[in-house]
Amino acid sequence: TSLKNIFSKKVTDLVTIADSLKLSEKSKFKTVGVIEELEYKQSRKNKTNYLYILLKDETGILKCFVWGDDAINLNKDLNNKHFEKGQIVIIHGSRKHE
Repeated sequence: TSLKNIFSKKVTDLVTIADSLKLSEKSKFKTVGVIEELEYKQSRKNKTNYLYILLKDETGILKCFVWGDDAINLNKDLNNKHFEKGQIVIIHGSRKHE
């Protein structure tokens, strides 16, 4: 059983990471995966805090960027802890090609 199948019972419209990578620019999507890497950073230009996450499921790997302190602290507000490696998360985002 895949992560998508497990979490689709609670979250509708989930796509696999492989399917999210096929979407057109600015398409909105939801996917689920395991955090393989994460790094808290700050942009050089305007000093905005962001979180870089490398997310993995059974179908692929996705680079994610979480912008702003409110979004970064959302997991802490909901689960009493910061994002961490090995954690399963559901990402709501929009596709941006590199």
